[in-house]
Amino acid sequence: YYRSRMQMAKTAIGRAFSGIDDSYRVGFITINPSGDIAGRFLANADFDATQKQAWYQKLYDQTDHGSTPLREALARVGRYYGNVTGGINSGMAASPIQVSCQPSYAILTTDGYWNGNAGQTLTGGSINNQDNVNAGYSTRTDGAYDGALAGSSDTLADVAMYYYKTDLRTDLNDNVPTTQKDNAAHQHMVTFTVGLGLAGLLNFDKNYEEQTTGDF
Repeated sequence: YYRSRMQMAKTAIGRAFSGIDDSYRVGFITINPSGDIAGRFLANADFDATQKQAWYQKLYDQTDHGSTPLREALARVGRYYGNVTGGINSGMAASPIQVSCQPSYAILTTDGYWNGNAGQTLTGGSINNQDNVNAGYSTRTDGAYDGALAGSSDTLADVAMYYYKTDLRTDLNDNVPTTQKDNAAHQHMVTFTVGLGLAGLLNFDKNYEEQTTGDF
């Protein structure tokens, strides 16, 4: 029906966000801003009529920018929440976290595997291996442990884990609401990923949370 994946993705995303109101704060950035922060970034704000119009304009204006530096892109958003405005975040606004109980999320959407630049920590260092210990926030029970496999460092999962377990705003009290699936009370970023047309190495099972065998 659509002539390209880009058009299909824009329509799906636009419809998914149509019911969101100003009880949420929503922003936008592409995975490959390529020096055009002004045209590919919109700071988080209450999703009122003005912000919604600006957000949809950004979404529908986008074109393909080539590579898929997902690790750097996700780190850029984590650093944004962490109030980093230099380096790969140059031109972006200050942290959108306003109060200590505010949860923070990133929805990373792509039609390709990651390539390009690696992720960065809050201070611009290497992410390294963040999920190679079956303890803390990276347990096998939660499906967040990489099995200590050789060569599994500086992956996209490592970036997501770093910005989950790192306190992004040490100037605020740790009052983020916790749940059974998200027990971190410090200011952190929860990552959701949406892959379009990708075939991974894990066999999906819709009942993965209750399964005792298989990939999950």
